[in-house]
Amino acid sequence: MTYESNLSAVEQAGLPELYAFESGTDHERVTSWGRNLSFLGYRFQAVDIHRSGFSIDADFGAVQVTITAPITDLMAAHIANQPVEPISVKIYRALADDLSDFVVIFAGQIRRISARNGVASAVATTKAAVLDVIIPRVVYQSYCNHMVFDSGCGLTQEDYQVETTVDVDGSQMESADFAAFPDGYFTGGHVQIRNDMRMITKHEGGTINLHVPFDSRVASGASVKVFPGCDGSPSTCKNKFNNFEDGFQGCPYIPSKNQVVWGVA
Repeated sequence: MTYESNLSAVEQAGLPELYAFESGTDHERVTSWGRNLSFLGYRFQAVDIHRSGFSIDADFGAVQVTITAPITDLMAAHIANQPVEPISVKIYRALADDLSDFVVIFAGQIRRISARNGVASAVATTKAAVLDVIIPRVVYQSYCNHMVFDSGCGLTQEDYQVETTVDVDGSQMESADFAAFPDGYFTGGHVQIRNDMRMITKHEGGTINLHVPFDSRVASGASVKVFPGCDGSPSTCKNKFNNFEDGFQGCPYIPSKNQVVWGVA
């Protein structure tokens, strides 16, 4: 069910709407108004930002809104990325002649961001989306339930980082340091430059391929941190990370074929 009669997108021009984005210690504050505004002690920069109407499903799930705006530094760091921290967003609506008279019309978290022609489209949901989490989170499977370097895995990411200087060619990065490791060692891992990260889809010799290239600010000669990936298999946990006894959470010997389903051969 979608309600457009109240707080709809077409009403945004008449009243200032102010957007506060936060990710860790990083903040960005913008407004859809035609000029910069001072609000709650902060400066909100005027940008060409728009939102959709608010929607809620028939089962009374999380409220969702789509925000469209020029790509900001905060959003750019999370596009096609594994964000270090999620982006929270709060949308205020105030009176043009008295900004102290305001209401919060949305508070939630950005779930995904896409970009096209220099414009970011971010889908945000309210905190009720946490109810969509599958419980239990641990399932019976032959592969590990943990992500490498998370609290359940227990390994320290910094112990495995490789810091090197790379040559950049689109979605490829090259370094002689990569060749010091067996092919595939970094596959499934990630490259980090400050808080910006990219997934590694392939590692062969001195070359790694990225899921999505970094922007033009990352060029040849850049210093990066590179981390290995884990496919979650028992052999990788044991032979690559020596962490099978302490960090593996899976059932490597669980039958992969159910005779009740597939029949007895």
